[in-house]
Amino acid sequence: MPLVRILSLAAPVAAGLHLAVGWEWTILPAVVAGVLADSRGWMAGLLTVALPWAGILAWSYAASPDSTPILLGVLGGLLGGNTPGAVIVALTLLFGGLIGLAGGALGSALNGLAPAGPHRRSGDKPDATSSGL
Repeated sequence: MPLVRILSLAAPVAAGLHLAVGWEWTILPAVVAGVLADSRGWMAGLLTVALPWAGILAWSYAASPDSTPILLGVLGGLLGGNTPGAVIVALTLLFGGLIGLAGGALGSALNGLAPAGPHRRSGDKPDATSSGL
């Protein structure tokens, strides 16, 4: 399945799970994206999680431009001092991307475990002359 189609299906699910039940659940659509990807399942998983997380962060800034920097300042203080808000945002996106990367890689590995069937090996391409039986 093409990457754009996978992202159009899995990224909204990841955003919904993030907002409804928590960020921990965003790995599930990343695993599914990795299974559905023809190649580079790790990238499908990474983008499935990182894009919605970036959207949620952008929405936070747009919805509450005055209090978001205050929250980032508090989080920067918890990390040990005067950490800039941009670093907190970058770390958040990095963390989300790593979750997606792990989920996509797992899904890609699971995709490789599926049986190819008795008449077709994994590297074979169907041709017009074979009947499939």
